[in-house]
Amino acid sequence: MQNREALMEKYKSELKTDGKICPGTNFEMDRLVSTPITVQENLFRMLDGKKPLWHPKDIDYVMFDPRIVPDNTARAQTFEFHTLAPEEKGGKDMFGIEWEFIPQVGGSMVRPGRPAVRDINDWESQVTIPDVSRYDWEGCAKENAGFFVEGYPIYVQIVNGLFERLISFMDFENAAVALIDEEQKPGVHRLFDKLADIYDELFACYQKYFGVNMICFHDDWGGQHAPFFSLDTCREMLLPYLKRIFDSAHRRGMYVDFHSCGKHENLTPAMIEAGADMWYPQPMNDLDSLYKTYGKDIIFGFQLTAKDGSEDAAWELAVDFMEKYGKNHNTMPYIGPDTNPIFYSYLYVLSREEFAK
Repeated sequence: MQNREALMEKYKSELKTDGKICPGTNFEMDRLVSTPITVQENLFRMLDGKKPLWHPKDIDYVMFDPRIVPDNTARAQTFEFHTLAPEEKGGKDMFGIEWEFIPQVGGSMVRPGRPAVRDINDWESQVTIPDVSRYDWEGCAKENAGFFVEGYPIYVQIVNGLFERLISFMDFENAAVALIDEEQKPGVHRLFDKLADIYDELFACYQKYFGVNMICFHDDWGGQHAPFFSLDTCREMLLPYLKRIFDSAHRRGMYVDFHSCGKHENLTPAMIEAGADMWYPQPMNDLDSLYKTYGKDIIFGFQLTAKDGSEDAAWELAVDFMEKYGKNHNTMPYIGPDTNPIFYSYLYVLSREEFAK
C-alpha cells in the first residue's frame, strides 16, 4: 500500500483551497486553487474519454438553478445568490401546474387526485404552454454576476423531464397507461415533441446568458423494485425525444448527466442510445454488473460509504475504489454523509499517482 503521509506531502501544494464554500452547491467543499489544470478541464477530459490528471468527483461544478424558471421555484429547488423564502416554495411550474411544498421532506409534489389534464389528446387546451424567451434572463444574469467560479463548470438542472412531466399533468397511474394505450399515444407524442422544443430553447438561453456547460436532466424511470415501463416502450415513447434533447445540449457544448431514480438497469441501453454522458444509479441496481456491461459507454456515479467516519476508513475506501474502478477513470464517486470528506483528498493523491503512469 502506498504511503499515505508521503503522498499527502507530495501533493500538498495542489490540495490548497481558497477557504470558501463553492457557491451553488449544498456541499461544504472548499475550492481547489492550485491544481496543474482547472477542475473543469480535468472533469471534461474524463467526459471526453481521455485520461484526467486526477480522478474527478461529483462536486466538481457550480450548481445553478435560477428562480426565473418557474419549475425551480415550484419544486423548491433553486441555487443562486438569493435563496427562496419559505413562502416562495411551491406554486405553479412553467405549464401552470400547481406544486405543493412539503416542509417535512424538503420538496414539492403535485397533489394527486385532481389531474390538470383529463385527456392527453387535448393537453394543449388544458395547460399553459410556456414561452421561455419571456423570462427575465438579462436581469437574472445581472443579479448573479460573480456567482460562478473560474475554472469550475456551470451545472443546471431540468427538474421535470418527459415521464415526470406527464405524471405532473395526469397523475402517475394515468401517465403510465397513456404510454401504452394506442388511443392516447398520439397526445403523448405531441407533448414530448413540444417538451423537446422547449428544453432546446432553455438550453439556448442558459448558454447565451450564463455559459452553462453541464445539464442534469431529471426523469425517474423506476421504483424500489422494478422499472415503470419496458425497454420497448421506452424506445418507442421516450427515446426519440430524449435523444433530441441530449443532442441539443451536446450541440451547445453541454454534457448531460441523466438523473433517474429507481431500479431500472434494464433501461440503461436507452440512456446510452439517447446520448447520456453520465448516470448515477441508485444502490438497488446491480452496480457491478452495470459497470462491467456498460462502463465503456456511459460514466456511472457510485455512492461510496466507509465503515466509519475516521480518516483511516476514508483512506481504505479510496484505495479500494482506485483498485476496483478508479484506474479506468470512467466512474464518478460520491460519498455518503457518514464518510470522512478527507476521502476526496485521498482520492486526489492516489489518482494523481496512478494517472501519471
